[in-house]
Amino acid sequence: MNAYIDNPAHWLFDPPFFNPDESSRPLTILELGSGTGVVAAHCAPRLTHQGHTLVVTDLPEVCPLLQRNLGKYLAESHHRPSAPKVLVRPLSWGNNEHACNIAAELGYCSHDAASLSKESSFWSTFGLWFSFEPVLVRKQHQSQLGAAPACHTLTTNHQLIGVLREFHQDTSNSWTRLGSSDGSDIFIFIARRKPESLTWEIPSSDEELLGGVGARGSRTRKGDDTFEGLLLMGLGTVE
Repeated sequence: MNAYIDNPAHWLFDPPFFNPDESSRPLTILELGSGTGVVAAHCAPRLTHQGHTLVVTDLPEVCPLLQRNLGKYLAESHHRPSAPKVLVRPLSWGNNEHACNIAAELGYCSHDAASLSKESSFWSTFGLWFSFEPVLVRKQHQSQLGAAPACHTLTTNHQLIGVLREFHQDTSNSWTRLGSSDGSDIFIFIARRKPESLTWEIPSSDEELLGGVGARGSRTRKGDDTFEGLLLMGLGTVE
């Protein structure tokens, strides 16, 4: 994750962590399960335009540790106009009060998937309300540094899955899922709220929400299989 934020010169990312065309647009970034704050500490210095907000969350008992580790950035947010606004907030799984307190501060998410089997209902519901795609990475040879990158334009999940089917043998200069090269179980996605979902009624019950009630404008139970499809495709090398 830190490599994605730091953007080393010999790596290309699609999409990039910060889109150059939107670099001046104020962002609200919400990190789920921030732990010691190491990802937030990498992210904060790169939010260089006024108006950015970084919301760092974890269990209430972890927040004091985050306050200490991110003290430098918390102080800067009060004294340096160009510094991002850094907030440390408690957010426990299933705690409606915590969620409501920061509901308006939603943007990019970094989520620690501690157990994929236990979180299948989360991903099934998430895919109903959000479009998402994995971050791809390609390492450049020395001769390519400075050349303009030719990134994919993946506008729908169906297009993404189509691209993932195009596996080939030579992986020396290919797009791969960020995190796959070292055999890890790290999955980094970029998610965007589906515009049509803004008119859907969100159920007050977590049980109904995780059952898909309200999605697609209906009260029937439903789910989305995008995440399972991406796992089955392997999220490996693509052209």
